[in-house]
Amino acid sequence: TLQVGRFELAPGASPHPPHTHAEEELLIVTRGRGEVQVKDTRVPARPGAVMYVDPQVSHGIKNTGDRPLEFYWIKYLPREK
Repeated sequence: TLQVGRFELAPGASPHPPHTHAEEELLIVTRGRGEVQVKDTRVPARPGAVMYVDPQVSHGIKNTGDRPLEFYWIKYLPREK
């Protein structure tokens, strides 16, 4: 199953605290500035930044800029046989 979505974060906001889930996830920043966290590593993110995370790995994103941060996410969960 492929899931795709778009999210916009206000300055200082996060969609939720760092979390884990069963799906692989790809996140693509398209507007604004922020910070991506994978496990204990935090890196700046701006348009064009891409984050990939394996299943069950802690990750998150936060808007650290003064304008909205936009990103797209893609999750892939294999079909059960």
